[in-house]
Amino acid sequence: MTSQRVSPRDDLQRPLRGVTFHTVRHTHITTLLQRVGKAGAKAVSRRAGRANLSTTLEVYQAVFEEDDRALGDLSAGLFNRKLSVLSKSLTTQHSSPAPWLIAP
Repeated sequence: MTSQRVSPRDDLQRPLRGVTFHTVRHTHITTLLQRVGKAGAKAVSRRAGRANLSTTLEVYQAVFEEDDRALGDLSAGLFNRKLSVLSKSLTTQHSSPAPWLIAP
């Protein structure tokens, strides 16, 4: 029985199953939008060759929904931290702070 020698080039010449140009393009645009967010969506849309920004915003809406959720979580965390600091500050200044300023 003879063994065939496999070179790294053979792997490169085999097509990737299920990966099309459209798949790579979609992944590239999604990754760019995740990095730049809505602020850079116009530049990404032009890079993708789209004539209209609204098309990009509609197709990749899920990316922006994830950003909105992440911003909401970040805002809530910052707000709760500020309340906690304020509550501690008031506690050290006064013997009993107002109950509505105490962070949960």
